[in-house]
Amino acid sequence: MAKRSDKEKRLVGQVARSGSHTVRSYQVGAMPILHRIFDRMALVDKLREHLPIESKRMRVPTAETLQILVANILIARQPIYGVGDWAARYAPDLFGLSASQLALLQDDRIGRCLDRLFRINVSGLVMDVMRDVVQEFDLNLEELHNDSTTISFHGDYDDARDPGKRFGNPTIALTWGHNKDHRPDLKQLLYILTVTDDGGVPVYFTTANGNTTDDQTHVETWNLLRQLVGHTDFLYVADCKLATKTNMQHIDKRKGRFITILPRTRKENQEFHERVRRDSTAIPWRTIDEHKDKIGEIIDTISVLDEEQWSAEKFRLLWFHRTRKAATDSHSRLERIERASKALEELHNKLRSPKTRYRERGKVETEVDAILSTYRMESLIRVTIREVVKDYYRQERRGRPGKDTRYVKTATLRFAITWELDANAIEQEKRADGIFPLISNDMKLTPIEVYYDRWRANRNCHATEPGTASCVEVIENANPRLRLRASMTMGPSSRAPSRSCLRGGHIRACPAVPLHEVPKKKITEARRSQRSHDMPVDAAISHVEVGDHNATRNAIQLAANNSAPLRLCVRLFAVDCERFTLHESAGGSAIAGLAETP
Repeated sequence: MAKRSDKEKRLVGQVARSGSHTVRSYQVGAMPILHRIFDRMALVDKLREHLPIESKRMRVPTAETLQILVANILIARQPIYGVGDWAARYAPDLFGLSASQLALLQDDRIGRCLDRLFRINVSGLVMDVMRDVVQEFDLNLEELHNDSTTISFHGDYDDARDPGKRFGNPTIALTWGHNKDHRPDLKQLLYILTVTDDGGVPVYFTTANGNTTDDQTHVETWNLLRQLVGHTDFLYVADCKLATKTNMQHIDKRKGRFITILPRTRKENQEFHERVRRDSTAIPWRTIDEHKDKIGEIIDTISVLDEEQWSAEKFRLLWFHRTRKAATDSHSRLERIERASKALEELHNKLRSPKTRYRERGKVETEVDAILSTYRMESLIRVTIREVVKDYYRQERRGRPGKDTRYVKTATLRFAITWELDANAIEQEKRADGIFPLISNDMKLTPIEVYYDRWRANRNCHATEPGTASCVEVIENANPRLRLRASMTMGPSSRAPSRSCLRGGHIRACPAVPLHEVPKKKITEARRSQRSHDMPVDAAISHVEVGDHNATRNAIQLAANNSAPLRLCVRLFAVDCERFTLHESAGGSAIAGLAETP
């Protein structure tokens, strides 16, 4: 498609003519709200301070163009080639531009603006903006939550294979690493986000090379947050990747505070679980919180170990037990047993095939160990490898067989596997269900405060976790724009939380589907059918809003009545998972019903 020249300016707004009368209309939407927020952030002023001086030939200012791009990411997420047409539907004064300037907005100009932004210190710009945002919106920075994830990319990206420098600024490497989307075949980058405990507001984000491990990012992140907060006495809450000797001692020596999860591989974790497996009745648990249903029955209990425990680094170690997590752990173990059994069955069928490639005992043992390790079944499933000798007969010579044909017997060694569950090991494993350790250097916090600080961190970081789909079309430009544009496109995710996260109660509320991703026709039909209680399942799920309990109840019931797929109901369940309890069907693939809880 041929590009539009400047002489062929796009029309701004929508024009209706009748005779000698002309009416021009503009969209407003959420832009006045965003415009007010941008003004309070002084976003354009901050961009002008950090951007290089512009040439007088610039017909559309860089700062205003970047602000339009941010607005598009927040409420529309149009690809760059569609930003101009999207912005032309709005009133120009909402973007701080004239109609003639807005008509000139197109992808080449946006790309050149991103190039100019790449040449500056983006981290310095982010820190400068956030300092003003903290003061303007009175954000509480006494507790900060950190998490990281991977962003997957489709394509080769040969020019981004190794880290380097462009225009004096470092560029990240788009390469393979431990992929959290379970796509090891795709290249990735690491995305790091820090949010406040006060509403989960993002205060700092950055990206790193795709092969960077999470534990290597915490020292640099904490140092930057210390500059933003202005002191070291803030509470830094992160996942188990923070629990390394280097990370924890770095924060503790500078009088900082932290809460994190003790990794499963730590010696303290293994020793305590072994103690529980031997005799769970001898563990002194003390109840610190209870959750009840509307008739007063206890449905969840949180307990803490009534003993002082210390890590190898002499930090405070708290052991918790939660009954809801115990049920989740039991269900997860059953799923892992089922998947491991299915994988072993597939291996058994491969071994029986006459064309099997597993003709050596070592290869069979390696494959069995890989299956058990993948599903963490090393101690729960016992596998026996048997040698089977099969006799094959063939003619001694070529030709049609007859009564005098002689045959040669050949003995071939094959392998077969049998497996069984270790009932005693499973029973011992059940005793440790619902138990998890938290480690902290803050001696003033009570156990219940430590628990809920970590719980809120998990909720806030999941709510702002970026999706992968929004990045595919965004990184279709040259490498100099890679780091910047990947950072700018990371907004709240529309991806549904995992079932384990929902069952564990880690998410209190999150939108099912952003409204800008739902077609207008679909929303209109959903609202009309909601009044008639005949709402399509997809439309019902798209239309439900946070806190709308009646709509949630009706939509879930509709999904259950129509045997909606589990993935759709889980997305709907994320709207308010503490008010409704979903019941799966026998096969686990659909929803059978729901029960309301307070």
